[in-house]
Amino acid sequence: MPGMFSRMIALLVVALVAPIDRQYPDEARQNRDEALKEFLAWSDPATEECGPPGKLKVVRRWPGFIRVRFERPCNPPVPFDALLEIREGLGVWQVHGGYIASRSSLDRALAMAGGPVPGGAAGEHSVLWPEDEAQADRTEKDEGEAGPPSSVSPPPDNPGAGTSSAAAMVPARALHREDPVVPAEASRARLFAPVRVEVLVDLSADGTPGRARILRGPQPDLGMRRSAVEATRRWRFAPAILAGEKVRSFAAVEVVFAGLPPESLGWIHRALFRFDAVISADDLVIGNALERLRGGDPFAAVAAGVAATVEGWGGADWVPAAVLPPPVRRALHDAAIGEVIGPVEGRGWKFLLRKGGEVYYAIRSLSGDEPSYEVLHEVNGPSGGALDYEIRRDIEAYLLESRRRAYVNEAARLMGIRGTRKEIGRLTVHSDVLPPAEIDMLGRVVESAVQAHQQFWRDLVPVRPLSQQILVYAFARQEDHDRLHRLWAGSRSPGSSTQGEYIPSSRILSFPCESMGGHLPVPYLIHEAIHMLNYERVYAEQTVASRWFEEGLASYFGFSRIDTRLRISAGDIDRSAILNVEGLRMQFDPRTEIREHRRQLEQRGPLPLRVLVGAGESDPLWGSGPSSRPYGSSWSLVHFLLHGAKGTHRQAFMNYARLEANGRGGLEAFAGLFGPDLDALEASWHEYEAGL
Repeated sequence: MPGMFSRMIALLVVALVAPIDRQYPDEARQNRDEALKEFLAWSDPATEECGPPGKLKVVRRWPGFIRVRFERPCNPPVPFDALLEIREGLGVWQVHGGYIASRSSLDRALAMAGGPVPGGAAGEHSVLWPEDEAQADRTEKDEGEAGPPSSVSPPPDNPGAGTSSAAAMVPARALHREDPVVPAEASRARLFAPVRVEVLVDLSADGTPGRARILRGPQPDLGMRRSAVEATRRWRFAPAILAGEKVRSFAAVEVVFAGLPPESLGWIHRALFRFDAVISADDLVIGNALERLRGGDPFAAVAAGVAATVEGWGGADWVPAAVLPPPVRRALHDAAIGEVIGPVEGRGWKFLLRKGGEVYYAIRSLSGDEPSYEVLHEVNGPSGGALDYEIRRDIEAYLLESRRRAYVNEAARLMGIRGTRKEIGRLTVHSDVLPPAEIDMLGRVVESAVQAHQQFWRDLVPVRPLSQQILVYAFARQEDHDRLHRLWAGSRSPGSSTQGEYIPSSRILSFPCESMGGHLPVPYLIHEAIHMLNYERVYAEQTVASRWFEEGLASYFGFSRIDTRLRISAGDIDRSAILNVEGLRMQFDPRTEIREHRRQLEQRGPLPLRVLVGAGESDPLWGSGPSSRPYGSSWSLVHFLLHGAKGTHRQAFMNYARLEANGRGGLEAFAGLFGPDLDALEASWHEYEAGL
C-alpha cells in the first residue's frame, strides 16, 4: 500500500515534464463518468441528512490519477475534493485508492509534493477532458483562484528539506491483519494454490475501516469475495495524512486465502456426508413425498415413511461420498447445510435429500502403522473420537477398494482374450475356462446355496437381501488364482495354495478349476458361497466371526450332498451325486473330504476342543492350508453339534450361531452355552468324528 502512494507522488512530479495525450474518446469518457458516479454513490451514499454526491467536476487528470470535486447536498452543502488513483483499460475503469479532503488540504499536499494544482501554469502538463477544461477554467475564475503556490524541491545541499515531499501524502497502512474465514464452498473446492482477493477499503480519518468493495477476485468466487470484505472490517489501520492532517482515504489491500501446501497435490481427497433421504424408484412415491414437503411436513417424518436400500449405502449416519451415485454426490457437494435437494436420479433410483453435515479430509500418507489424514473442512461433523472413527473407517474402505481394483485389473490381464463375462443376478462371473453351460450351472449352484443358507439362518437373525454385486472369478490355472490371492494379501512369497476364497471386504469370490480338469468345482463353490452369504446377508457390520465357526459352517454345506437338480441336502454325507451338464458327467462324493480328514486324525490325532474354538484369525493353527486338520475338525464339530448325540446340542449351536452373527462368539461364549463340562463334550465329539 505505501508503494501505491509513492508511485502517486512520483507520477505527479513526472507530470510536470512529460506531455500527455489530451485526447479522450467519447465512449471512454462516458464509461469514466458512469463509473465515477457509481463509485461516489458507493463511497458517499444518500442519508436522511444528505443526498447523494452532486456537482461532480473532474478538475485534473494525470497518468493513473484524477482530481475530482463534488458536493454533499446537506444543510448547508459540504464541498469535497478527492485525489483518486484509477485503473483503466479496455472496458475497465475503477478507483484503486485515494484521499478525500477539503480543497485547501489537498492543495497544500500537492504543493508540498511538488505537483500541479488547479489553476496552475500552462507548463504543468496536467490533462483535462475537453468538457472538464472549460468547466475548470470557469470555476477558477468564479472562485477567484490565484496561480499555483511555488513548487517545493530541496536543493542538493539541503537533504533535510526532503521531508516536505515525504510528509505531503502519508498513506494509510495496516497495523493489524486477520486471516479471512475460508467459506464452505471454497473449502470444499480444495484450493491447491493461494487465492488473492483485492479489496478497496473506505477508511475514516482515524483509520477505522468502513465499507469495502471488491476490485479483483476469483471467478467463480466460491464465497471468497464476501469473506474477504468481512475480513477487512476486522483489520486495524493507521490513518492517511495529507500535509500533516489526518484524512479519509481509500486503500487497496490484498486478502489472501492460503491454499493447501504443495505436497497436497499427492494427497488423496475424500468426503463424508450426513443427510436424511427419501429414496425410491417409484415416481409416485417421490411425488407424494414432494407434496408432503410442500405442505409443511418435516423432512424426517416424510423420510421415515419410505424405506429403500441403495447399493453401497446401508443408511449409515455418515456416508462416504465415493459410494453414492455421482449425481447425488455432486448435488450434496453443491448444497448448503439444511438445504433440501432433488429429486436427483442415480443408479435407477430417485433421491430427495436434506443435507445435515459434511466432512472433507485428505489422506496424507498411507505408510507406517496407521494412515495419517488432515481434516480440510467440516460442518456439523461428529464430535470427539467419533470423527476419527468415521474417517478411519472410510480410509479402510478406500484401501480395500484400491486393492479390489488392483485385483480386478490383474485378473483381467491374466485371463486376457480367453476371459468371458456374464451377469447372473447379483453375480458378475469372469472365467477363462468354463463354457457357457457351466457358467449357468454356477449361477444355479449359488442360488441353491442361497436357499440352504436362508433356511439355516431365517429363525435366528434378520437375513438381508443380497444388495451388492459380487465378482466371481473361475480361473483355469491354480497358479493364477494363487497369484491373485497373494496380491490381495500383499505378499510376494509363494505361500500355500487355496481351493477358493471369499474376501468379505472386497465382494470377490474366486476359485481355480484346475483340480477338476477345467470344470466347475461344485463343493468349493458352495463353500465359498456360504462365506459370501454370511458376510453379505447375516453378519453385522464390522463383524469378524470365529474362524472355526466360519470354516466349519461353510464346509458343512460344501460337503453336503447335492442332487441332480442342484439342491443341497444340508448335512447329508452318505450319498454322492452325479451331475450331467451338456453330456458331461461330474460326480461329487462328500465322503472324499471326510476320508482325508480321518487319515489326518489317524496320523496326528484329534485337535483339542479349546484349542480349536479359541484359535484367532492369525493363529498359526490356520496357517497350513485348507486341507489341514483344523478345517476338517471345524467341519466335524459343526456336523456333530447339529446332528450328533441325537440332536442334543442342536439348539445350543443355533443360539451360538446367533452370537457369532453379532460378533459375540468365541471360547467364552461357547463354554457358556455348552459347558460347564467341555471335556465331556470334547470326548463325545472325537468319538463322533472317528466314526464318520
